[in-house]
Amino acid sequence: MKKTLSILLTALVIVFAFAGCASNGEGGSDSSNSSSNSSVSFDLKSYLDKPYLSWTSEDWGFASDAEKVDCCLTYAAYKISAEGGTDEDYGSKSMMDIVDEDLAVVTEIFNTMADKGYATLKDAVDAGYEPIVESSAS
Repeated sequence: MKKTLSILLTALVIVFAFAGCASNGEGGSDSSNSSSNSSVSFDLKSYLDKPYLSWTSEDWGFASDAEKVDCCLTYAAYKISAEGGTDEDYGSKSMMDIVDEDLAVVTEIFNTMADKGYATLKDAVDAGYEPIVESSAS
């Protein structure tokens, strides 16, 4: 539980860092612009070419927190794409929202993939495997 919380907090720090970098290059001090830039929207296409779908549970075990966040976002992009979704369908979702929703699911997939007979994350997603994970919100 502590490790999952640590990964989630690290993910949030990374997302906020991305949000800060994205808003630094934009001019103007309009308050409506700054509030809309406070979250980075999800760019589906940028994650579909990343190698994380071929990861095994061993890869997940040796990954850094930043790699785990990228893997989680790649999982979400692949799942959205497989369901026929587009960037426009998910334009209101921030990367932070996606990580909040899917990090526990991806972690559980990697923890149980050997028992379920999946070699890679892609195998599990293609088979429709989605473990039931308790919400950490209290």
